[in-house]
Amino acid sequence: MPHSRSSPLPSSEPPSASERPSILISKLSSTQASTQASKPTLRQLLKSVFGALFGVQSDQHRQADFSQSRVWPYIVVGIAAIALFVAILIVISQWVSR
Repeated sequence: MPHSRSSPLPSSEPPSASERPSILISKLSSTQASTQASKPTLRQLLKSVFGALFGVQSDQHRQADFSQSRVWPYIVVGIAAIALFVAILIVISQWVSR
């Protein structure tokens, strides 16, 4: 039996060539609008980076971080946080070894 297009069940067939561009355009425009609408504050960057470093970041926050258009703020704050962590470890180890 051939599958009818008027069936209420979703079709397992891929969208036709004429439907694909409109689907892609709507996905791109909604993604661009959401990333341009919200730039992370310094507090949000710190919370995100420290949550990721300690492994306690929620999936919702991780998804929000990856939806941002710019990755450089996360990289800079992450490198600074790791440098601070290493400096604290050096100070503690020198203090304990005296």
